[in-house]
Amino acid sequence: MSDASESEATAPRERADLVGHETAETLLRQAWDSNRLPHAWLMVGPAGIGKATLAHRFARFVLAQGAPVAAATGDGLFDATDLPAARPPEAGSLALDPAHPVFRQTANGAHPDLLVLAGEEGSGLIPVDQVRQIGRFLRLTPAMGGWRVVIVDGVESMNRNAANALLKILEEPPERALILLVGHAPGRLLATIRSRCRRLTLAPLTDSAVQGLLRHERPDLDDSQVRGLAALAGGSPGRALGLLAAGGLEVHSAITTLLDGLPNLDWAAVHALGDRLSRPGQEAAFDAFSDALLNAVAERARARATRGCGGADLADWLAVWDKTRHSLGPVQPLNLERKQAVISVFGGIAETVARN
Repeated sequence: MSDASESEATAPRERADLVGHETAETLLRQAWDSNRLPHAWLMVGPAGIGKATLAHRFARFVLAQGAPVAAATGDGLFDATDLPAARPPEAGSLALDPAHPVFRQTANGAHPDLLVLAGEEGSGLIPVDQVRQIGRFLRLTPAMGGWRVVIVDGVESMNRNAANALLKILEEPPERALILLVGHAPGRLLATIRSRCRRLTLAPLTDSAVQGLLRHERPDLDDSQVRGLAALAGGSPGRALGLLAAGGLEVHSAITTLLDGLPNLDWAAVHALGDRLSRPGQEAAFDAFSDALLNAVAERARARATRGCGGADLADWLAVWDKTRHSLGPVQPLNLERKQAVISVFGGIAETVARN
């Protein structure tokens, strides 16, 4: 899944601001300023935190520099005696004025020296035919006389053939080429791909940063909604917006009410929640339910560990978490009955509470 796919936020290619990743931005700028820029970067971190936004920001910066004076060395780095002009005035920044022609072209998907690949609609996979476009694209002379840049968003979605095709490109990178790989599951990539990229790890944002982005993207939300979404998002603005679209706040509230009522379980409310999540088009809502319930069970297990309530009580809650994870995980991929899954997991939780 790409960084942008979970949210209704401004698309990464259109976003002028970057929030919460100043350290990563500074590292990229320093790499450029050093005159020895790695030809490939692997930008990793949780989904929805702004990795693709940073990739597009870096791509715009590089494309705006004009014709480079650097030549590729044998180790895939660039060595130059001079640096291009037209840099942003701020030290350490990659910011480009939205009025800049390069910004406008990339925002419209019309820059001839930028290629962006992402998973196909429906499958979410990046097939080998798409990856082979990279080699053909990079062999062309830059239309603007400078760099050619490739962004692969959701790089872990490549199949095996696509990964091998990408590896071949990384092994023999053309001159004046920059490849930015964006992903949230780097462990799925071939180790040989990872070894040929400079890795840049982005951390989740703070709750305050997520709240600020939510207020910017959705000024219609009230403060309680913003705080609630940020608390559930785990530092990911994309996840926060995805939860909002899926009714995640309402689902979380229903879960909290049910768990707080234990040991007396409101079975009518459980059935009502199961009915809601079983309706057509509620796939995202069921995913939000699964995540929220697992988090709620984990919180209860942590609370018992913190209070020193070990023994069978803690062990039972850990077992419930594991059983819940295994029960809910296959429901969507195997198209299992969602309502039955909801009833089953709450039944298991109620049994655990009754024993303790």
